Amino acid sequence: MDSGFDRYARRLLADEGGPELVGEFLDLAVRKNRATEGEAVLAKLAARLPGDDRILGARVALLLQAGLPDRAMALIRRRLARARADDDFLQGALAVRDMISGRQRQPASDPADRICLCMIVKNEALNLARCLNNVLEMVDEIVVVDTGSEDETPAIARIFGARVLRFKWCDDFSAARNYGLAAAASAWILVLDADELIASRDLSVLRRLVEQARGRNPAYSLMTRNYTPLANVVGWRANDGRYPGLEAGCGWFPSWKVRLFRKAPGIEFRFPVHERVDPSLKEAGVTIEKTEVVIHHYGNLDAAGSSAKAEKYYRLALAKLETLRRDPAALRELAVQAGQLEKWDQAVELWNAFLKLRPDWAEAWVNLAGAHWQLGNYRQTADLAGRALALDNDCKEAFFNQALGLLMQAKPAKALAILEPLAKRHPGYLAAEFQLAVCLAAAGRKEAARTAAEELAGRIGKDVWNAAIGDLAGRMRAAGLEKMARAVMELEFTKEARGLSCHADRTGQFSGMPA
Repeated sequence: MDSGFDRYARRLLADEGGPELVGEFLDLAVRKNRATEGEAVLAKLAARLPGDDRILGARVALLLQAGLPDRAMALIRRRLARARADDDFLQGALAVRDMISGRQRQPASDPADRICLCMIVKNEALNLARCLNNVLEMVDEIVVVDTGSEDETPAIARIFGARVLRFKWCDDFSAARNYGLAAAASAWILVLDADELIASRDLSVLRRLVEQARGRNPAYSLMTRNYTPLANVVGWRANDGRYPGLEAGCGWFPSWKVRLFRKAPGIEFRFPVHERVDPSLKEAGVTIEKTEVVIHHYGNLDAAGSSAKAEKYYRLALAKLETLRRDPAALRELAVQAGQLEKWDQAVELWNAFLKLRPDWAEAWVNLAGAHWQLGNYRQTADLAGRALALDNDCKEAFFNQALGLLMQAKPAKALAILEPLAKRHPGYLAAEFQLAVCLAAAGRKEAARTAAEELAGRIGKDVWNAAIGDLAGRMRAAGLEKMARAVMELEFTKEARGLSCHADRTGQFSGMPA
């Protein structure tokens, strides 16, 4: 054994000089032809000092020296998935990628089982690496359609082995999606966005679904957990701990969309915005099956980015409104986005248009009631919530909106008669718990109101609580309910709280039901 090498190794691991010795140790390991052993030493150091790029760079160099570029690339990918990297790092990563370009992961043995991940992206350098690293070992091919990125997005995609196709943006999301579909060589298509992840345990489920589909022709609809900092979104559910490390915000709301399907002639995305593949699947006689696999979506947690994206979608959709009016699902998504952008008059118009096509959709009546709440039309809020309950008598958001409408008509006792059983039936429903405390105060039950306020504010943070209280009291004053407003303001806390479980990006997140 070489005493110099061993002595340096001991000094590194004993924290005698630490990362400052890494460069010297790297040179020594190369000189003594002990690259593999040297990388093992640095791996132990990295476990103690995670995130140090000097250690990572040395490990990559030693793995390349040892003829192990695949292991080097695995380190690089994990680093990119953790945080954004500078241009020098990306150039080095691309060079390593070129070394293994002809040595791709072994694809599925049966060509009929091979899966292509198809994505469209623009300026997704903050998200893309994490998404690709998460799904890399499950897919056989990656096609990324870039619609005009001005950041490192294309380089990151290539580092992960993707074929990057440039697409001139033409205000048509379906055209971009279909451009990627046409380039895919695999039998199956998996569709993800850059701000989405699939848990490792669910990736194996998707692979089994593909293998079990031999002899059949299904497509699979997956449920998306849309994580949010707001607790009053329609369908909101508290994080339940089923996906530790992936759950975010103070909860999520579900949505379903076809994400996995066979590539075939005529199978394409439709509609220039809010694009969907299921109309063409149904026309081709493909059976759409729901799965238990969950997609974790984080885009709503970036308030500025989410708003900008929603505004872009909304402008495009308005330009294509006559086309979209023929499709209830596309019209529904446009109405939801009008609410997200707080364009409440337009939201009312769009929900009414949707309800002409689908009057049996309880959620639409809930959202229409919420839009009227935002406009100060409180009688309509209660009445429309009643229409939703006539269709679904277990819709918690409809009960919530009905209670809101009654409260703002100066009927706190009637609102309490709804909220008290609602909070018992749905423990953890933060919006209902907030309104229950408010209604207790408005009804003159001060002690009970204060107890409820202290319990909830202890969980969500007092600054979030105070923002919601201030918003609701302001609405009450605008509606001429000064006495109720004063009673509600008595629930305000003066001391700040830390360690919030919900973000305070927006006031009134418990006081109204946005679309």
